[in-house]
Amino acid sequence: MTARPITATFHAIMDNHSHAISPAATEVPEVTDEVALAAAAAMFRALADPERLRLLVRLASGEACVTDLADESKLTTVSARLQTLHAVRLVSRRRDSRHIYYALADQHVLDLVKNAMEHAGEHRAPVPRGRPIPATKKKGTLR
Repeated sequence: MTARPITATFHAIMDNHSHAISPAATEVPEVTDEVALAAAAAMFRALADPERLRLLVRLASGEACVTDLADESKLTTVSARLQTLHAVRLVSRRRDSRHIYYALADQHVLDLVKNAMEHAGEHRAPVPRGRPIPATKKKGTLR
């Protein structure tokens, strides 16, 4: 069986989607760069943690020092969460003396966070709580 191109799958999903989307908005480039695809998947894994997403939402309002972010969020793991976001290029950092400041990496990240939050806030059926999202099965493993 031949794998269906991702753009064909995307268009099929969009054809059945309840929101009307203009044809120009559904133009998706062919996925030929496996490295870029893996990097994008890593970014979405980093975004999957609500506390990391909360940090990105906070950084959307401007650069902040790790100390300030830790005080605001009451989390002891802020530094590790920021390192994860930095590793997948969602945030940038700079050192000023003994302080490290973080900011969103670029406009793409700001748009991504903004769009995710707007989409999540749309009036739709609630996301079930307490039920984990099923993991994808790897070849040769049984679950």
